Amino acid sequence: RMGQELNPGWDQAAAERIVREGNLAPSARIGSLSGGQRTRVAFALAFGKRPELLLLDEPMSDLDPLARDEIGSLLMSEVAERGTTVLMSSHMLSEVEHMCDYLLVMAGGRVRMAGDTDELVPLHTVVTGVTTDGRLPDALASHTVIDVRTAGRQFTALVRHEAPLDRAWQLAEPSLEEVLLGYLRHPEAPALLSPTAVPGHREEPAA
Repeated sequence: RMGQELNPGWDQAAAERIVREGNLAPSARIGSLSGGQRTRVAFALAFGKRPELLLLDEPMSDLDPLARDEIGSLLMSEVAERGTTVLMSSHMLSEVEHMCDYLLVMAGGRVRMAGDTDELVPLHTVVTGVTTDGRLPDALASHTVIDVRTAGRQFTALVRHEAPLDRAWQLAEPSLEEVLLGYLRHPEAPALLSPTAVPGHREEPAA
């Protein structure tokens, strides 16, 4: 009722639906609700305003895994239905990987990665092979090595490849989490800005 009184254009039906789908008693007091239930009420208030842009700061950091999955599904369905743009800050990699179309990674006040989520991972390969006199093979010098670990004579490296990699090595596609952690562990590695993240970049129309 407060949301309806304070916001012109309030969508009461949407707010009530979000609360009702969480099986919340209309007479319940906020202080008696769980973290997941309070977050659901907050989303009901937010989406009831019919926002074009929604800013979220660690929206699910205090939720258990079940509530996080439930609220994440709620957020995605409401965004898909309304076309709302969501800008979300999060330290939870699962949220980033499954919910975000565009990714900006900050560390130490610097941009470490930026671009469409689905184009960042394919730029990298996990390379496993044998070291040469305790060093990485010279053939990797033409690529950008973001992170490397060794165990005995074997190395495993996260590589941003600029050319085809030697098939004699074991090659695997990394997860988004592996890529993110590689850049965060090594602030000295060159930042990755995809073409869509470069100011002034413009897609040429297709022929």
